[in-house]
Amino acid sequence: MIPELRNMVAFGVILGLAALLGPLRKRVWWVGLPVVLVAVGALIGLDLWVGHAAALPWEQAGTVLAWLLMGHCARAAGGPVLPRSWGLVAALCGWMMGDLGATALMVGLISDRETAIRCALVASAAAMISPIGSGVSLVLIDPALFGPLPVLLALVAWPVGGTPARSGRVSVSLILGATAAATAWFPEYRLVALALSASVLAVLGRENLAPERFPAGEGVMVLAMAAVAWGLRHAGLSREILVGFELLREGLPGAANGVLALLGVVLGMLVGESAAAPLVESVLGASALPPDPQVLGPIAAGVAIGGLGPLWIIWRHHGESEKNGKPSAPFWRQAMRPFGMQLIIVLAWALLLEDLSI
Repeated sequence: MIPELRNMVAFGVILGLAALLGPLRKRVWWVGLPVVLVAVGALIGLDLWVGHAAALPWEQAGTVLAWLLMGHCARAAGGPVLPRSWGLVAALCGWMMGDLGATALMVGLISDRETAIRCALVASAAAMISPIGSGVSLVLIDPALFGPLPVLLALVAWPVGGTPARSGRVSVSLILGATAAATAWFPEYRLVALALSASVLAVLGRENLAPERFPAGEGVMVLAMAAVAWGLRHAGLSREILVGFELLREGLPGAANGVLALLGVVLGMLVGESAAAPLVESVLGASALPPDPQVLGPIAAGVAIGGLGPLWIIWRHHGESEKNGKPSAPFWRQAMRPFGMQLIIVLAWALLLEDLSI
């Protein structure tokens, strides 16, 4: 087979599986969870039988699941102390709780849908610079490699006006701050730090945990993508995908980073940032050499903004709400304005990154 075609097909496997598994997030309890548990159980048994347990990306998947649980418990515990500006609230909560936990906390406090949308996008941007802010910064990339990109992404979505009605809890701020510091200084213990933080926050917020509000769909997709990553590595497709990335950079000099960023956006949209980050890390980790920042950076940035989990939370809460007694603009048209600006900035950053490396 022609090498270029072979590697395009290899990457198409990821997108195809993601497209098939994506709807499971909407039917998580009846369809998604049983299917994923059976598949993962079968893979674990097979992996242990053939003696390749080290190839399973369970540490990355477990880290992201613990992070999802920490954000859920932080919301139940009341969240951190909130500033008197919705933009600062979104940035602080995104940095301390992660974008999903922050959005789940803010969605019940914000009555205006456009403000809620912008706060969700600001939280996602701020999460990119936190060691515990997103799946991307947890398992995929050092947040420092993004440079000023998260700041620019936050500024174009920054909400105007309005103040939060409550102040949060100092104890939650201290716990989340300590977790961020421990994760940054001792990354090898990040799973332990996240699990301990989630446990303490669960005790503080035990009366408001509401299991039905846990992002179960995101968790199921994390397990599903861990199984996909296992299959790709054992089938040898991970190395094929890496070769495909190199061929892309050779064939499209000056534009390859933009294509990689778009691939990251598509993957994030299909399976969510939480699931896409461990999957990309497992694929790029198939090489004996450290991942090339010129490949990792654009994909990671694309996954970070492409995972629309925070916007789905806003949509489920606000839906097609009305404004001043009149039907408001359709939700996704309203959301795509600031999101489109963020997408343009990511593409420009990816292309500039490639130009600076030449």
